Amino acid sequence: MLDFPKSRILSPKPSWTGNFSDYITTIAWSSSDQLAIATASGEVCLGNSQQSQVLQSATNESVDCLSFSDHWLAAAGQSGKINLWDLSKSDQEKPAMSLDQGNAWIDFLAWQRSHFAFNLGKYVQVWSIETQDIVTTVNFENSSVQALAWHPDGNYLTVGGYQGIKIWNALDWDQDPFVLPLPTAVRAIAWQDQGQCLVIATADETIIFLDYQNQEFTLSPFQLSGFSSKIKAIAWSNSNFKSNSKHKNTFAIASGAEITVWEPHPNPDGGWIAEVFSEHKDRVNALEFQPQSKVLASADTEGKVYLSKGNTSIQTLSANSEITCLKWHPQGHKLAVGTEKGEVLVWDIVSKPSSKGFWR
Repeated sequence: MLDFPKSRILSPKPSWTGNFSDYITTIAWSSSDQLAIATASGEVCLGNSQQSQVLQSATNESVDCLSFSDHWLAAAGQSGKINLWDLSKSDQEKPAMSLDQGNAWIDFLAWQRSHFAFNLGKYVQVWSIETQDIVTTVNFENSSVQALAWHPDGNYLTVGGYQGIKIWNALDWDQDPFVLPLPTAVRAIAWQDQGQCLVIATADETIIFLDYQNQEFTLSPFQLSGFSSKIKAIAWSNSNFKSNSKHKNTFAIASGAEITVWEPHPNPDGGWIAEVFSEHKDRVNALEFQPQSKVLASADTEGKVYLSKGNTSIQTLSANSEITCLKWHPQGHKLAVGTEKGEVLVWDIVSKPSSKGFWR
């Protein structure tokens, strides 16, 4: 028996809509209700239900990374600059801090507490916002960086690219990294929220799992292959559901117009159980689980947003053009999407969980 409500989850009409000069490259929510928005023409804006604020006007250079940490917002992209705004200050006409990395196009930027890491070709640099200085620079060597993520406990930095994964110990940067060699390139990575498992998507459309226990990384014998299209996105749920399996979270993979949702098997040694969600008619560009829920939001090139659980559709929403990015608010009560035509739409939740937690 399904345990989500039959009524809609999100309001049928957006509670907020913003229009910008170019397609939306990325969006990010703060822990409050501030939504950061970046465009292919270089705009950086903040929006909420009352107003929007321009932090950076169009520069004709794409901004591809947005990331919040507490009251700090970092933005980076084609210009090779990392701009940081202190949102606790009233004066935000100019960034509180700006790092110029020359001609390096920055594709990845990730915060971990007071540190943020970003790619520079084959290198990754880590900066401290407290000291406003470089913490370290690590060299991936084999290729330019294709994936970047912190381990959830903040003690490891994971970098992927051609022929493998490298994981550095942030408590001892001089220590040799853990290296997982692969016969192909890494396309995307995603840590489970408790840090027990890393999902790795490769260029030959294979999913590989790296387990982490007792401060040791171990390649799992369990792999997924046979995807007919490029693996576009990976998403983990972040709910602690009761399970005997060491992997207590659901994860989803988008490949072409198809989404595969994987649940941990009730038997601890049973691996995973798969369900296929196939309502999308065009390529899925983005997907993310609602926080503390197994409700998955997915968006495609047709401009459709589906809320689903497993292989069952719950609600469908529409935008006016291809959806380029999608993000749940950290508290799960709002969903934002950005489109190819420079539109941002925000929907509010209308059905709230009962005391029994029916989202689960």
